[in-house]
Amino acid sequence: MEVLITSSKPPASQSGVKAINVENGTVKTLKCPYAVNSISLTPHKSYLMHIGTNKKDVYGSLFASSSLKWKCRLNSNITTPFVTSHCGSFVFAGNSEGSICTWNNLGELMSVIKAQYRAVTNIELISNGSFLMSAGEEGTCHLWNLTDLCSGSDEDDVTALHSWSEHNLSVTSFLALPNNIMVSSALDRLVVIMECCNGQTLSRISVPSAVQIITGDYRRIFAGAANGDIYCIDLAIQAAKETAEGVKMATQEFQQSSRMTTLKGHERAVTALFLASDKILVSGAENGEVRIWDLSSRCSTKIITPFASEISSENSGVCPISCIIKNEFFKCEKDRGLFTNKRKVMSNQNDLMYQPFQRFKKSYTEDDLTKFLVAPRVLCNDESLQFWRYPINTCVENHSFRRKYSKSEEKTSQMDNNSDEISRLKSALAEAEQKIERWEKVNNKLAAKLQKAKALKS
Repeated sequence: MEVLITSSKPPASQSGVKAINVENGTVKTLKCPYAVNSISLTPHKSYLMHIGTNKKDVYGSLFASSSLKWKCRLNSNITTPFVTSHCGSFVFAGNSEGSICTWNNLGELMSVIKAQYRAVTNIELISNGSFLMSAGEEGTCHLWNLTDLCSGSDEDDVTALHSWSEHNLSVTSFLALPNNIMVSSALDRLVVIMECCNGQTLSRISVPSAVQIITGDYRRIFAGAANGDIYCIDLAIQAAKETAEGVKMATQEFQQSSRMTTLKGHERAVTALFLASDKILVSGAENGEVRIWDLSSRCSTKIITPFASEISSENSGVCPISCIIKNEFFKCEKDRGLFTNKRKVMSNQNDLMYQPFQRFKKSYTEDDLTKFLVAPRVLCNDESLQFWRYPINTCVENHSFRRKYSKSEEKTSQMDNNSDEISRLKSALAEAEQKIERWEKVNNKLAAKLQKAKALKS
C-alpha cells in the first residue's frame, strides 16, 4: 500500500508530492512542482489540490494519473481542503472570508454562502453524504443541507440546520464516523463528538495539548497534538465511562481502565495523520518527519524524511507535512499490464471529469439546474442509473470533450426514440383504420335503408 505525502513548503528543487510505500518505506517523487496546502480524493480516483505559497497566488488544481492536469486561479483565499460530493458532481471549499464556495464538475461557480463569522477552517461531509459540516476560527460548527448549497439560492435564503458552540478556540479538524456522527478537534484541547441528525453533543474529551489533526474509525480516534504526541482514544471505553457516570455507577474497573494512550516520537507538532489499516498509522510532523506506527506494539517502525534535500538534511526542518492520503494511482500502476483499451478510455475520461474552477458566479434558471442533478458519465452503469431521474445527455450536450465518448450512446438513444415514435404512429394508424371501417359499415346501412324507402315509394 502507498500513501501520498504533501508539503506546504517543499524545497525549491523538489516536488510537493511524494509517494511512500508503507510496507518497505521507499519514497517516490511525483510530478508537481508546487507547494501543496491540501489534497483530497474524488469519487473518480483523481485528486483536487490547493496549491500556492502566497495569498495572492492561490490556485486549485487537478492531479490525476500521477501528474498535474490543470491549475486555475481561485476567486478567494481557500483555507480548507476541497470536498467532493458522493455523486462527484459538486465541489465545496471554505475561504478566509467565512464563506463556502460551491462549484459543479464543469467548473462553474454555483453559490457563495456566508457560513462563519471568521475564516472557515474545515468542512466535511457526514456519512450519508447529504449534509456538510463547517467550522471556523471562532470555534462554532454548523450543519448545512447540500441541496441549499448546490441550488444557487441567495445567501439570505440559506440557513444552518444545526449549530454547535462547544469550542472556545479555532476548530482544526473533522472526522466523519458512521451513523451521521461527526468528531471535531480544536486548539482548546477538546475533542467533541456530535450527533448530526438531532444536533446533540454526545461527548467532550479533553486531551493534554492542543489538537492539530484527527483521524480514526468507529472504534478509535487518533489526535495529533501540538507537542508532538498522538493520543489514541478508545471510543468503547469512553462510552462505557460516560454511561457509568451518567447513572452514577462508576466502578473501580472503569476508573482503572485507560480510555487514552499516547504515541510518543515526534519532536514537533503533528500536522497530518492517516490510518492505513487496523494496525498501521502514518503520521507527519511540522519538521517534515514521517513516521509509520505499529499500533499493536505502539512503536514507530520507520522514520522517513521524504522532503529532505539531497545535498543537506537541514532543509527538512522547513518542509512541514500538510496532508497524508491514500495513493489510488498505486493500484492502477500495479495492474497496468491488465488494462484494456476500454479501461484506458475510462481512465482518460476520469482525468477530464473536473474542469478548472471559475472565479465568478453566473445566474441559473430551473432548466439549467436540472442538468447538474444527473449521474456523472463515469458512474453511468445499470446499478447507479436507477437512482437518477434525468437523462445523462442533458448534462454534457454542450461539451465536446465528453461528446467524443458518447457518440455510440447518443446514436442508441436516437434509435430508441425513433422506434418509440414509429410504434406510436403505427398504433395511431391502426386506430384510424378501425374508425374508417366502422363508418363504412354505418354508411352502407344508411344507403340500404334509403334504397328500400325509394322502392316503397315507387
